[in-house]
Amino acid sequence: METQAFTFAGSRFVPVAIGFFGLGTGYFIWGGQALFGFPKTSPEVNRTVGMWGFWMPGFMQFITGVYLLIGLTWFNVFGDVAPLYIAGLAFTAYGIHWFAMAHRRYIDSSAELDGDRVPLHQHSGGQRSLSPEFGLCTAPTPSLWTWHSALKPGCRLKSARFGDRNCHGHGDRWGSFN
Repeated sequence: METQAFTFAGSRFVPVAIGFFGLGTGYFIWGGQALFGFPKTSPEVNRTVGMWGFWMPGFMQFITGVYLLIGLTWFNVFGDVAPLYIAGLAFTAYGIHWFAMAHRRYIDSSAELDGDRVPLHQHSGGQRSLSPEFGLCTAPTPSLWTWHSALKPGCRLKSARFGDRNCHGHGDRWGSFN
């Protein structure tokens, strides 16, 4: 039996809109509930938001990343566009990140060790973290804000709106840079 080679036509249509649509919907639902506090957090609300977080931002970003990586590596339908490899990796990783956050919220477990609380930064105060729980969000200068406070609108807007520089309500439990 002879082996057949399949070739597919190139595509100008990269599916990143699917991933960004899921991300935007996730921030709209998850971030809106966190920012406005409506509906009030309860086990039922956590399960509902967890399901939305799993399917919209989680699944849509994951499937976009897999689609990009398979289209670039197995079928070569997007050409040799290097930034799409990074986009495929990022969409896949953030999809899995949303899966984990959504599952955590669905089963109503602690948010203390979410993936955005990884210790990565050394400040002169001796605190190591990119997390607002460890003081970075309480920093007096915007240059010390992390991707967390820049990308999660609830954190930044609550801080600006209510004058609370510790956007997660932990007070000085972990210290601050002030």
